[in-house]
Amino acid sequence: MATFFSKVKQFPDVPEDEAITLDPYLEAAEGATTIFDLLGVAFTPVKSDITGNISKLRKRQAEDKEKFPTLNAILQDEKDNKTSKEGQIGALWLNRALFFIQQLLVHLIDSLRKEPDETKFRPIILKAYEETLKPFHGMIVKAVFSTVSRAAPYRPDLMKLLALNEEGKDEQVIADMESYLINLKKNNDAVIKIIKDLGLYADGKV
Repeated sequence: MATFFSKVKQFPDVPEDEAITLDPYLEAAEGATTIFDLLGVAFTPVKSDITGNISKLRKRQAEDKEKFPTLNAILQDEKDNKTSKEGQIGALWLNRALFFIQQLLVHLIDSLRKEPDETKFRPIILKAYEETLKPFHGMIVKAVFSTVSRAAPYRPDLMKLLALNEEGKDEQVIADMESYLINLKKNNDAVIKIIKDLGLYADGKV
């Protein structure tokens, strides 16, 4: 039985050398953004912001595809040559957004397990937001996100959408979500480690 998580592009495994091959990573990141399509049109700006950061990385890669097969190569080049910050900005904000998606799914699973009769999804969104993006957002962006989150669907409606509009597939959705999370977490952890190891981490707000 197919679900959103069994059909969406999966994140690649992270090799021992933690080299993040750019094309499969960005393709999976683009796939991850489609979850916001299920949350409704109010979440379009959230998706657009993420795809904008994906575009930053694609633009840098397009400058020299042979030189930049990996995210690591782009970030190392920006550290060494200091001619651009587009890649590091794109990588950092994409990582934060993917970490938000990760925590959204983690807390959704937790809610389904611990509160099977709960119908609200907005508290899950806000909890994931507080843990990931909120510390890096200024007052205006925080207010916008709070407003957007009010348009979130109810949890049962979202689960039906994740089950591709079939009823009674919550356990399959959860199982596929858990499988999807494995490599999403690995990539998120590897990317933030690369950024920090190169001294490119920044905690400024937007």
